[in-house]
Amino acid sequence: MPGSRFFTRWLMVLILVALLPGLVGQTAARAQGPEDEIEALALRAHLQDLRTYGSTAWVGGLLGDPINAAAGSVVGQKLESWTLSGMLGDDDTTLANLSRPTLFNFWASWCVPCQLEFPDVVAMSIAPDDHMFDVLFVNVFDTPADAQAYLANYPDELKTVLDPDDKLAASAGIASIPTSLLIDTDGTVLAAHTGFMTPTIGRFFDAVAANPGVGSFDAADYPDEVAQADLPPLDVEAAAPIEFGQPATGTISEENFMFPYRFEGRAGQKISVTLDAIESDLDPYLVVMAADGTRLGEHDDIDPGVIRNSVVEVTLPADGMYIAIATRFLEAEGFEVGDFRLTVTLETDSLPQQPVDSEHTLSYGASVTGTLNDDQPEERWTFTGQQGDVITLEMTRVFDEPGGLDGYMLLIGPGNETLIEMDDGPDGLMPLVKNYELPAEGTYTVVAARFGFANGLSAGDYTLTLSSAGLPAAGEPGETASGVRWLAAGELPPDLRRATYNDPAAGAISSEDAEDWYMFSGRAGDILTIRMESMGGDLDPF
Repeated sequence: MPGSRFFTRWLMVLILVALLPGLVGQTAARAQGPEDEIEALALRAHLQDLRTYGSTAWVGGLLGDPINAAAGSVVGQKLESWTLSGMLGDDDTTLANLSRPTLFNFWASWCVPCQLEFPDVVAMSIAPDDHMFDVLFVNVFDTPADAQAYLANYPDELKTVLDPDDKLAASAGIASIPTSLLIDTDGTVLAAHTGFMTPTIGRFFDAVAANPGVGSFDAADYPDEVAQADLPPLDVEAAAPIEFGQPATGTISEENFMFPYRFEGRAGQKISVTLDAIESDLDPYLVVMAADGTRLGEHDDIDPGVIRNSVVEVTLPADGMYIAIATRFLEAEGFEVGDFRLTVTLETDSLPQQPVDSEHTLSYGASVTGTLNDDQPEERWTFTGQQGDVITLEMTRVFDEPGGLDGYMLLIGPGNETLIEMDDGPDGLMPLVKNYELPAEGTYTVVAARFGFANGLSAGDYTLTLSSAGLPAAGEPGETASGVRWLAAGELPPDLRRATYNDPAAGAISSEDAEDWYMFSGRAGDILTIRMESMGGDLDPF
């Protein structure tokens, strides 16, 4: 395939780990004249070039990593003797036809990066009043038939031409595509960009076209600027809550390219956040930050050549709220859309460890008590559960007084994975886990702690209660506790009546027959409400 070596080089843009452009608001805010404006825009373009492995050259300097710069740049030189053949009914184009600076976009129908940038370049072309330059699409390293077939999907008003025998590309030293040249009306090359043409590069070209020869840029003048995700202001409280180990899903689109999620963490916890594309072309990008906006990590691709997942692993620096942001490579200026899955996982080896002794056990319907203080900031309790059990865990103060215990609770599964982490319940500073369905059979661990664990300040006695939907307090056969009579195996009466869900049954209580017994079939995970009512008379139901 003609020009395949160029395509191979720029296809790497799609599969290499890269950094994203950072915030340059302070630089833009102090811009007073064309030089400052161009320098601020050059910084944005420079940071974006670093992430995309692109390169931008202009008379004021070189943007991006110099290793990616095209050899023998023609910036500042004049390209005067050339004729480009019109396509799809367009006239031939020569230098004399340029009425203002013009962006020459060199592309080919088979070039994947060209295909990705094409909509952005088309948007510049069909809105000439919004830009200081016109756009000319120059087809190279291609066949006319393939080029015309590709253009059939785009507006007729595009100005499209062929470069016969690739002569202009050769004289301009174009070694790879996509490449865009900004050429003045006298043929002077004002700027050259190799790689994706994005709105950021377009805004920089606008400034250069309006002020030829003005401004300069040296990356060494910005030692503290870091190429990172370019994100809009974030409302932390509006972020969707996410629990450890519970995946969240969404869809990245042109209208909504960013999904923030918030979670509570403690100092020293090790977390792993993963972001995966779900059966889509999405190129995910992941950012993890503290609630104050401090970035703890961000990531594009896990492995070179695999652009469908991202991961950030970090040790949390303090107790508080954290944000995981699911977005795409290049964020607002990204090219791809699709579904994603985001998961925040707490590494169990980062939890405060305490030996579990045989006395720290729980059972359904039981309550236990303990004390938390500086010497013992947490206690662990174990219980055995079945898949589908629906449990409630409630941690309360023994002495409910101002300045008392501020509780914290974790539920750890049979595989040592954190299933739930809970701080404050709906009624105050003590945690409540209500109607949680156990995912598997096995031994579960409840960590009863104070907020902040070893770094916490509160202390006090607590009560921890475990209950399961439909199960009363445990007792021995024959015992009566709280009005509950427990029967041993084989003691059920022979005249059991059958009941079904949502189908009321009726009976009569008398001196001779003081009770009726019903049986029904249920499934693991069913949450029941059983109600008994008197239908007249003096009956006191139980």
